[in-house]
Amino acid sequence: MTNLFQPALLAMAVLTAQEPQTFDLEQLHPRVHAAVVVPNPPHYAFANSLIVVGDSAVLVVDTQQSPGAARALIRALPAVTDRPVRWIVNTHWHADHVFGNSAWQEAFPDVRIVGHRSLRSDVPERAAAYRDEQIEALPRAIRERETWLAEGRVNGEPLDAAARAAVGRSLDIRRRYLAELSGLPIVPPDIVMDDTLTIDLGGVTARLTHVGPAHTGGDLVVYVPDARILAMGDLVEWGTPWLEGACVGGWAAALDRTTAMGADRILPSHGPVVGPEFLALYRDLLAALASRGPLQPFRDRFAAAGVGVGGAAGGGAAGGSSSAFDRLVASVPSVTAAAERAGACAPS
Repeated sequence: MTNLFQPALLAMAVLTAQEPQTFDLEQLHPRVHAAVVVPNPPHYAFANSLIVVGDSAVLVVDTQQSPGAARALIRALPAVTDRPVRWIVNTHWHADHVFGNSAWQEAFPDVRIVGHRSLRSDVPERAAAYRDEQIEALPRAIRERETWLAEGRVNGEPLDAAARAAVGRSLDIRRRYLAELSGLPIVPPDIVMDDTLTIDLGGVTARLTHVGPAHTGGDLVVYVPDARILAMGDLVEWGTPWLEGACVGGWAAALDRTTAMGADRILPSHGPVVGPEFLALYRDLLAALASRGPLQPFRDRFAAAGVGVGGAAGGGAAGGSSSAFDRLVASVPSVTAAAERAGACAPS
């Protein structure tokens, strides 16, 4: 293969075998790979990415929550392709999807970043505000973990060796994340779209569709028709949906639209690659939330799919008690009222 990487990127690639793994690279099609975040990654990494490889260029969906996580994926790319990344897609403005934009720009100076038009203001305003909030909050979280290690206890419970190691990892990741955030440039998309955009990568195309307002006003999905693979951002995840700031009725409608695309495999931002059955489950759940319908059937359906449903109301963490559904449905009136006040369901 002809090597098209920047020399600096090649130098970084040499380090890949020497560092702990951040992503599992799963081949979904000869031209499409999923980068799925591993449990307990060494970087502040939460969101999966999709990698679409064309004859002339590569497209990557979402850029991680930290430059360190983004660079870990960049270093892993030679295992997939030697072609240059020319396109980045931000599925929405949340930090775990855009904070790695600057790292991809450094590695690939010619890359173009695509997002919905709303991200032109949401990223420099809302994502930047979140960065500043994290810079203020992280020192407390760091001191808390330092205290746990010094005292050998958390909430009065002694730390065994495994728990001490987990706290140590958490402390190290947060220290590095704070250092990264302190100098993080906020980079919005330089190409914005309203409805649909098809990108020809040479031998394969990626079709971008705006389906918001849903999880956010600017939600995009990325469909690869030749492979029947769909990257959905946070519209689907392995657990209960994160409703804060969402338009619940719009989200249900968005899942109707994405279901009609006919994908065989779906990459959520959080969790493993899933099939159309899980998308149908999520669509039915959002429709029930929008109509204030009963959620009891979804406890059983999520359990049958092997998905835990823990976390706080509106949270997306997997694992835990089925009471998460009770908290979820209880949160809908306040979420809906907040969405109406904020205009979250207004067309973007």
